[in-house]
Amino acid sequence: VIGLREEEAKSLLEKLGSYQGHLRLILGRKDKILPASQAGKILSWWERSDAFILENSGHLPFIDEPSEVARLITAKL
Repeated sequence: VIGLREEEAKSLLEKLGSYQGHLRLILGRKDKILPASQAGKILSWWERSDAFILENSGHLPFIDEPSEVARLITAKL
């Protein structure tokens, strides 16, 4: 997992491994910390997942485009 030390990433993935719900990624195209290009790799870890790339957002899409993030989250509920 990008940005985490190896042992932190392993621990996080072990905890998330038991998660059976839907994963929705909302990433910013301008994110320099977690590049949108990593979406496919992350999605491959979960059967039930999808991703949305917000073209005008950086690392914090919920701040850059709060209405769009809210729409994407509530659309799945």
